[in-house]
Amino acid sequence: MENLQKKLGLTDAQLAEEILKRKLLSAGRLRAALDYQASVGGHLIGVLQKLGLVKENDLQVFMAKLAAGEDFVWSSETEKSPIPCPVEVSRLRVHRKLLEKIPPELVDRYNLLLFFPPPGYRAILMASDPIVKVEGVKKLQALLCVEICPIQLSAEEMAPFLAERQTERASSAAA
Repeated sequence: MENLQKKLGLTDAQLAEEILKRKLLSAGRLRAALDYQASVGGHLIGVLQKLGLVKENDLQVFMAKLAAGEDFVWSSETEKSPIPCPVEVSRLRVHRKLLEKIPPELVDRYNLLLFFPPPGYRAILMASDPIVKVEGVKKLQALLCVEICPIQLSAEEMAPFLAERQTERASSAAA
């Protein structure tokens, strides 16, 4: 798939622009993929597949239409459900860049954790303690310009992520 991108002479930035223009992904979903790519590297196509934001077959069709020079807008009929069940805690990856955009007092007050979407889903996952009400989730979605899917994690499941955040804060304060 990346070979086709190279063959078309598209940089990741140009591909991202085509994805938005042709509505393969929403701006929020694409931003999540680009943030993930910035964190771990790789080509945008590979990141889209790894995160499961676009099915491989859909990517092949999309790229073929681009290669053919077709003028098209992607149909949203194939969108996946935003709610992943069950959540595999061991596969969750904290989305630090989005957390940085939220006022620290809110992050601390609610023990907010934002995670990259797991493979096959489009929404950013959010865990908190206490639980953030629906109005609060809507405000966070508006602030961050992404779709958020609240999930419930036990105190034991949240503990390693919160401990890691405390360690990072202590390290940055000491530096």
